[in-house]
Amino acid sequence: MQCSACGTQVRIEQGFCPRCGAFVGLPGAAPPSGKKSRLWVLLFGLLLFVLLVAVIPAWFLWKYSVFRKRPQVLSGPVLLTRQQHVLAKLSELHGEGEIYFVPLGKQVVAPEALVQHYKSKFGLAINLLPPLTLEQKTFDRQRKQYIAEELIEQMKRSYPDLAQDPGAFMIGLTNADIYMRTNDWQFTYSYRTDRRFAVISTRRMDDTFWGDSPHRELIEFRARQMITKDIAVLYYKLPISADPESVLYQPFTPDGRPDDIWESDVHPEDSAYGLRGDEFCLLLTY
Repeated sequence: MQCSACGTQVRIEQGFCPRCGAFVGLPGAAPPSGKKSRLWVLLFGLLLFVLLVAVIPAWFLWKYSVFRKRPQVLSGPVLLTRQQHVLAKLSELHGEGEIYFVPLGKQVVAPEALVQHYKSKFGLAINLLPPLTLEQKTFDRQRKQYIAEELIEQMKRSYPDLAQDPGAFMIGLTNADIYMRTNDWQFTYSYRTDRRFAVISTRRMDDTFWGDSPHRELIEFRARQMITKDIAVLYYKLPISADPESVLYQPFTPDGRPDDIWESDVHPEDSAYGLRGDEFCLLLTY
């Protein structure tokens, strides 16, 4: 038979022209169904190709933020509402209850002078309780130091009414060398517990302990720093600071500078160091 499209002679009565691919057959004959099935295979292959080459890569690019609008990065310093090392106003320091100083044993800094200092600087009317003699059970003979936890328990036993009063804050003052059972430190300047009790030692604030010349005035300045820290944490409920120059820094070594409380101590969330937390951690991502 002759192909009606290109004139090529086709030996079979029905089939496809080997030259142009046109269907050649008897009049009225329909082309075989294999042609249609082959067309569907081509269409499916084309769709699969588009899916692999275009759709899936585009989805991955969108997923990994290639086409998303990125947040604008601001250049220059971040403006903070609280400046560092600026004295906090007394109106920003809030505390409820009464503060009590408890002299424990020998004193090298007069408790009366400390009471007067906090009255003039912070407007606090601190109560001075009668002094206590250190009990033998508070002394660790092996270490030759007094136990901070036991000194606080002695204060509680000596003043049970204040110990049970949730509005009473008791701070023990001693020149005895102390350490904490709850920590492996060799000594401590101060120890706080139960959110209402603290004990402060001036023993190693004295330069003579380290073999240097005595400096009595410097001992009082250092004692003020530690007492102010305990008052700030217990009474004013201020958080521990991440600023190493703040009296609220942990661990803090008293050096005799002014016992100032700064705006950045009261509002650390607005300061360069931020709010330091011991219980919660917040992570922001985008």
